[in-house]
Amino acid sequence: MRTINARRRTKLALGLFITSALSTVGASQPVLAHDVQQQAYNVFFSSKYTYCDAALIGKLWGIDTGEAKAQIGEKILNGIGDNIPFVLNLSREEGNQCEWSDVPYTYEDAELISQIWDLGGVGQAKSKMAMLATAGNQHWIDAALSR
Repeated sequence: MRTINARRRTKLALGLFITSALSTVGASQPVLAHDVQQQAYNVFFSSKYTYCDAALIGKLWGIDTGEAKAQIGEKILNGIGDNIPFVLNLSREEGNQCEWSDVPYTYEDAELISQIWDLGGVGQAKSKMAMLATAGNQHWIDAALSR
């Protein structure tokens, strides 16, 4: 089996996203750009994707997290949201990670996780929570917090 190198995978992932963005422009009726972007944001916020996911995509492509949210929303709107997990995995493989500030938890949540999982303190809990969110496993945190 042939292995695709990291640079080629990045180009492929970027190509998938750019192609869908261009199809949006070409296939849509004339609409104000602001309205299209707002619709993409709304789709992102109602999707299963998180701020951490947008941060990972943003880090991979060198765009800000807000633009990455819009890109995710556009992909879903265009019916090609199935390639988002591929791009997230590519970002992880490139070593991109979410920070504590990228996850939707509070200091009190970290204190509780530290106790529940018998970690060495809040700092370790924050690191663990960011690592789990990076890997797409926020549901483990939510389960521990009974959410």
